[in-house]
Amino acid sequence: MATSKKAKKVNCKTRLRKARPWVATFQGADIVASYAKYFKVDPICAQRDLEAMKASTPEQRKELKQAHDIRKQKEREEKAARFMKKIEKRNIAYDGNKSDPRAILKALKEDRVANPIPKPPKRRCKNCGKVMKKQQFTGLKYCNCGTIQRGRGKAVTAYEIESIFGIENIF
Repeated sequence: MATSKKAKKVNCKTRLRKARPWVATFQGADIVASYAKYFKVDPICAQRDLEAMKASTPEQRKELKQAHDIRKQKEREEKAARFMKKIEKRNIAYDGNKSDPRAILKALKEDRVANPIPKPPKRRCKNCGKVMKKQQFTGLKYCNCGTIQRGRGKAVTAYEIESIFGIENIF
């Protein structure tokens, strides 16, 4: 017989933190019963939580909702300001509503599509023309043909290194 999964009850601090936006957007008739059902607590605990966050009366809930709306509006304005800084940094002509983050983001995306950032060219072996593979240490790149290329200098084959340094069997 299959057992149903039961949601874990969250502790009081977490529940109160999650309950503030829930209470601010609540539009039902009986908040205590709805709170108890939503957060899986008994009605006494629900009433105690609502009193702890000062949302037990309709007037207090109205103040909580106003504070929530103000906070959301401030977050929208901050987001729009961040996007406007990006627009100014990229020199994008934007004449729309400066307080609407969605419109600003749309303008940024349109600019990104119109002016894509080019990828740097892949490094190619000077002997065979194949793409060089990067190794874990920077500056030294190997090719399958046996060529070693340091930085932007000239290509050196493994056989030349053996003859210069007297090292045998590098590969």
